[in-house]
Amino acid sequence: MYASGDDGIIDVYQDNSSKARIHGNGKSYFKGGDVEFTGTILGATGEIKSITSALTLHATSSGMTVIPSGGARTITLPHVASGSGCTFRIIAGSAHQHIVTASNPNVGADNSLIYGHIMDNNNATSAAGAGGTVVAAADKITLNSNCQIGDSITIVGDGTNWYVSGLLKDAPTVA
Repeated sequence: MYASGDDGIIDVYQDNSSKARIHGNGKSYFKGGDVEFTGTILGATGEIKSITSALTLHATSSGMTVIPSGGARTITLPHVASGSGCTFRIIAGSAHQHIVTASNPNVGADNSLIYGHIMDNNNATSAAGAGGTVVAAADKITLNSNCQIGDSITIVGDGTNWYVSGLLKDAPTVA
């Protein structure tokens, strides 16, 4: 353990070679072996973020629960290639047409990368009481204008596609 300017560095050595470094103001690394964390990992436990304007998510936001309110809000997912292992949850904080959209920084690239299934209550008008929406190669999911506060969808990325599941009052619009 030593100081580098005003920031500390902790190095772990094996056979006179640094295998792991925790750097106070630089790159930290682990070389070889497995890394295991137990207990609470701050920043990875799921920040809850209430929004009243559009939001672009980043891979570093993984685990975040987003609660849009105060009008229709657009939530843009990170580029799918950087989304491997990312999970986001969207919970409607107001009854508006909130939009979740995929993004691709390559101009003209296909953003149709969202797949899954969203269950809904058919706005409680169906005798059967429940329905569902298949999401196949979509780039945008819009909560219906009959959105209910508390409607929610969860989105998980694998680096190639985004996968959605959810429970809504009424069927979303998928495009």
